[in-house]
Amino acid sequence: MLDVMGEQRVFLHELIILVLWLCAPTLFVTIAVQLWLFRRRRVLQRGQAARITIALGGTVLLAPVVSVLFWVILPQALLPGSVMPEGRLPIPPFFLPAILACSIFGSAFTWWIIRRLPA
Repeated sequence: MLDVMGEQRVFLHELIILVLWLCAPTLFVTIAVQLWLFRRRRVLQRGQAARITIALGGTVLLAPVVSVLFWVILPQALLPGSVMPEGRLPIPPFFLPAILACSIFGSAFTWWIIRRLPA
């Protein structure tokens, strides 16, 4: 169990499910954009299937972890009090830390794939 606020506690599996639920919309958009760019640049036709798998897997695995770190660092600074519900846990449909993490990892992995394409 993790101490969240005073007497309230959250089980680790509940936190993981919450983070995945909050990151899912942004991850779907990021993966769709990555796949579109890879298809447009014909990355699969150039024999880069293993790298695409690493890029997509890295985005899906690292973005939620970094989103939690951003959530711990940024919630009060970037979300006004009127957006925060009673429990003081922000649950917007598009989670700001997930947007930041997905944009960082999605861009980095896509750049890594495209810059190494053979000419």
